[in-house]
Amino acid sequence: MAGFDLRTTRRRLLGTGAALTGSFALSNAALGASGSERRFSRAAAQGVQYTGQIVIAIKQNPAAAAKEALISAYQAEQPGVEIIWEDQNLDPIDYTSYLGTQFAAGDIRLDLVSANYLPTFQGYINFDQYRSSVNPYTDMPWEQDLDWDASGTNASGERDLLTTRTVRMGWFYNKTLFAEAGVEPPANWSDFVEVCAQLDAAGITPIVANYEWQVPQWLSEIHWDQYHVDWVETIRAQPGDWNFDPERDGNFTYDPTNPYLHNTFTYNVQRFWQAIQDGVIRVDTPEVAEIARNMAQVYPRYATGDFFVIGDPYPAFLQQQAAMMPDGSYTLNTLRQDLASLSPERLEELGIDASNVSTFEWGIFENPSMQGELVKSASRSVEGGAGEYVSIVEKSQEQTDMVVDFVRFWLSPAGYAPYLAAEADAPGFSPSGPPKIRGIVDPPDVAALFDLMTIMGTAETEYYQIWTSGQSGDATTRQDLRGLFQSVLEEEITPEDYAQQLQQYFTDNLDRFLELAGLTRADIDNPARRPGA
Repeated sequence: MAGFDLRTTRRRLLGTGAALTGSFALSNAALGASGSERRFSRAAAQGVQYTGQIVIAIKQNPAAAAKEALISAYQAEQPGVEIIWEDQNLDPIDYTSYLGTQFAAGDIRLDLVSANYLPTFQGYINFDQYRSSVNPYTDMPWEQDLDWDASGTNASGERDLLTTRTVRMGWFYNKTLFAEAGVEPPANWSDFVEVCAQLDAAGITPIVANYEWQVPQWLSEIHWDQYHVDWVETIRAQPGDWNFDPERDGNFTYDPTNPYLHNTFTYNVQRFWQAIQDGVIRVDTPEVAEIARNMAQVYPRYATGDFFVIGDPYPAFLQQQAAMMPDGSYTLNTLRQDLASLSPERLEELGIDASNVSTFEWGIFENPSMQGELVKSASRSVEGGAGEYVSIVEKSQEQTDMVVDFVRFWLSPAGYAPYLAAEADAPGFSPSGPPKIRGIVDPPDVAALFDLMTIMGTAETEYYQIWTSGQSGDATTRQDLRGLFQSVLEEEITPEDYAQQLQQYFTDNLDRFLELAGLTRADIDNPARRPGA
């Protein structure tokens, strides 16, 4: 499953705000029965001793002290392993190019990378084969050390990426501007449209949002889910499929009210494209027209004038140029820090003048649900894995076993406790969301902020994003579908015309989509066969 996307969303680089104070903590749940000795301190004596070298080149660049703390803790258990950590100070596009160059080499040097930036590479290990194995550093099944399902799976249903935190999306709003206009946070879509109209009538721009990852990805995905959650029954793995999990999929129950529904089954990409090919899944429908009609009530009508070209909406919200902004939990601490103090360096980074920033009260409200006879579920949020994005490049069995051992140590209380303790003491610590590792807690002031965005289930899926974002990593389908969606938002075409043209686009370009997904017609005609087999 896509992560924010989270596996693919390009998020704002956080600034160097004021350093947090307060200690990092490991809860009693992660300690031994006595509460005084860690259960994972005996791992070296119990497990295999490795000798070799591990090269880390994940997209994230943690503080130097955090890397040193992790490496030191691991080498106390595995002194024969050398860890080489190569920081990648690259933007997402350049990092993707970097991985492509590295993987094109005959002898791949890298061991740990971030697969979400190059999902088409076929050489990542599937972590699910290690999910239930006992972690020698905690004496527990690894799946009990880490919230496994929050990381999601790729388009082929394999878990090639593990993440350390959960990030989610909500609506930030300016309480001061809301009070000035005499409005309250909306409870549903009709309320949302009305709040926008009242803010606009009061001379306040209602929304700042971008046309990159916010409206045509997060928000359209949330509302697509409301109308199409029943697609789950069509695209999930069935008995006999190559990725059918008897324990997971054999006990699946379709419940559209379950906020975590999309985490309860295995997605079969062949069944999705088979349904498109056979017309079982269609988009020239009243549901798609209604989504488009509702979205056009707000966007771009009540957004800032640069809606279709703005990159980062955050500076405009910080300067109170708009009353609402859809954004992720990673902004909670950043906003608090920036309203408390803005250094000259931070002002330069944001491209704003200190005189344009003043303190204001702000809050969070949930995504307002569209309502009507065609709606099949209440709106979920967009949630996904965040923090460190960790994938393993498969090599020899001996090398793979050693790298898995390191990742098992790192992504469990054994390694993440010393790692995050050092990270939390570094200037500008601003994590993206609550930790997913058992017993790990953030400093109290940061943890309290995350309580404003309670984890509540996700609408994000690989197959929802494709309708407005195209095939992952392909600029042409993305541009075509974003352009078509823009046409209906700007009311150049009717919602009904939009739905028909969208259907026609997928009909005309099915073979291209299959090629981009690494599939053939033979693959989608036989879900029992693993793609590429």
